Amino acid sequence: MAISIACPNTYLDHNNKQRSCGVMEPVMDPATSKVYCSLCGEELTNINHIQKITMKAIKQFPIKSTATFSVKCQVCQKDLQPKIVQDQVVCPACLRPHQHLSEPFKIMLKAELKTANKEII
Repeated sequence: MAISIACPNTYLDHNNKQRSCGVMEPVMDPATSKVYCSLCGEELTNINHIQKITMKAIKQFPIKSTATFSVKCQVCQKDLQPKIVQDQVVCPACLRPHQHLSEPFKIMLKAELKTANKEII
């Protein structure tokens, strides 16, 4: 069972009233042990050591995005779905070509990325 905590961070709603996220299930960054609100994304500083240990034990981490055909860039280290720019497979974050991919994989990516993000009706 996940830990639920009230988020102390506030935001302005469409009527310019102060609102808070309320009770939610926060997520922990396993690399830094910082805890973030799962609704607003702000860091939560009111988390004690025992709660952090519990969150780490039950693996209450953010869910990784499951982008189709995601590739880790060797330059910027981001794991994103590549783009096709001028018939080259490039990283969408830094726009550098993916040199580490094999030619058959690049050919498959070029063919599949044309239809990968289109909704099927």
